Amino acid sequence: MARGFWLSIGSNVKEQGSESAQTDVESGQRPKEYLEGYAELAEFIASDNDFLLFRKFSALGARNLLYLQAEMQVLEAQLKQLDEDDRIEIINAQDVSEKIKVDRFSRDWEFMIRNAQDESGRQAKKLKIILQIRQVMKDYRMLFLIMHFRVI
Repeated sequence: MARGFWLSIGSNVKEQGSESAQTDVESGQRPKEYLEGYAELAEFIASDNDFLLFRKFSALGARNLLYLQAEMQVLEAQLKQLDEDDRIEIINAQDVSEKIKVDRFSRDWEFMIRNAQDESGRQAKKLKIILQIRQVMKDYRMLFLIMHFRVI
């Protein structure tokens, strides 16, 4: 239906510079002509608020929320596993300085940021997951609010 509508709009537009292009009776001016396709359709839609009809893609939005939830669950499980590994290391480590370092990673954000970037092990992986969670949660909450309140 939309495709036929686009085609019917395009077929009614006269070529630019054509002698047969009609003049607007009220204004005495020729109407603006636009490139057929999206440009022309956009101008038509924008010409009156009653034409502002767009699909909401509600099912796709809901599906995307489900994917984001699943992704967050995976990241959450990975983070919990790394926390558990740290807890076990603190309990079992023979080296006191290593115990203190692992403990400090779990309590001091600035220490973690500063030192995790220099590591290739568990703490670097933990920081990477934390930053991924931050982004996925941001995307999830934004989409949730948009869908819940029908903002867009």
